[in-house]
Amino acid sequence: MIRGLRRVVADAGPVRLTLMLAFAAAVAYAVAHDRALRHVEACGSAEVLRWFAFDDVSCVADTTLFRVDGTLTGYTITIGCTAIFLLFPFFTITGLLLLVRRVAVWRSLLAAVAATIAVLTVNQVRLLVIGAGMRIWGIEQGYAYTHIFFGTLVSTLGVVLSGFFYLKLLTGLRARKAVPAHA
Repeated sequence: MIRGLRRVVADAGPVRLTLMLAFAAAVAYAVAHDRALRHVEACGSAEVLRWFAFDDVSCVADTTLFRVDGTLTGYTITIGCTAIFLLFPFFTITGLLLLVRRVAVWRSLLAAVAATIAVLTVNQVRLLVIGAGMRIWGIEQGYAYTHIFFGTLVSTLGVVLSGFFYLKLLTGLRARKAVPAHA
């Protein structure tokens, strides 16, 4: 088994090996610095909310704060709510595919970048839905409705579609032509 692993690594070449190590390093960095990355997500969410008429929004650490009916409230980006950990499967698969030379380098990188943009965008939409729900239905009901139902729906559909398009980018964008049956 070790001999086979050595051969895979040797056959990968320096560019693929470097890129695979970069994806592994990105995952390790995210684990080591998840709080800082959640702060970036919270501040990004504050900016998105500002675009939608949340004038009194701010971010503190990993929390986005705003007012609902005069009460300061908000949400905290927890480990379970961050988009960062949703990227791990995409980064891991991309790194492994680079190592085993199953997919072109450019196609692997394009798929990983597209998945990253899609997952981060979907999570910001989910957070916008939660904030808007809290403004529309009040703090408790709005959070309950949007975080549990709508937020989960947006997140799940977004990640599934991201995965679908990631695979499409990896395997090729063109639809295969049907092979006519021979009579």
